[in-house]
Amino acid sequence: MEMLQRAVTRADAIVRDIQDGIITFTERGLIASLNPCAEKLFGYSMDELVGRPVQMLFIGPDGQTINFGTLTHTTDSIN
Repeated sequence: MEMLQRAVTRADAIVRDIQDGIITFTERGLIASLNPCAEKLFGYSMDELVGRPVQMLFIGPDGQTINFGTLTHTTDSIN
């Protein structure tokens, strides 16, 4: 169990300290978490965004949400 906790702690530190914005969201497209760089990039705190639709971060110049189509994921291997 201690090895698992160390791995989780290390992964958390990497996500927190990386210089890229990372946003995670649910299958329904609701924001689950974001790292400090994403907070700076988008100008919102995690508290302001968790539970809100990820699409709200992608508003076009005309004020309309940019349509990315259906967000999907796969477990297939990429060769």
